[in-house]
Amino acid sequence: MSLIPASMPQDLTLTDEVLGDVAVIHVAGDVDQVSCEPISARVSASLEQGVSTVLDLTAVRFLGSAGLSLLVAARTTARLFGAGFVIVADKPVVLRPVELTGLAPILPITSTLTAALSRITEPT
Repeated sequence: MSLIPASMPQDLTLTDEVLGDVAVIHVAGDVDQVSCEPISARVSASLEQGVSTVLDLTAVRFLGSAGLSLLVAARTTARLFGAGFVIVADKPVVLRPVELTGLAPILPITSTLTAALSRITEPT
């Protein structure tokens, strides 16, 4: 049984990549209430197996409140299952909502995939 919903919103693309022992999930499009389910399922499936995971949001065009909740839940799941978790974000469309809501100090965010891979072994 797949944890990924059969259909994804048309404006959302998820791409998986494995780099060493780290899962990288690239997200492109809008991260809102409609698109959060498939993203959350993919991230949770990885983290719940104890796999360190990088969530690449560099191609995200919009980050809504549901997306912010997803990021906090992913951090919590990572801690619960002992997996590393880092977010890659380099544009105001993602960084601004994180900063405005006061989540910046608790979310592990880097601006590049290289930096995320270097940081992934640190506790989240």
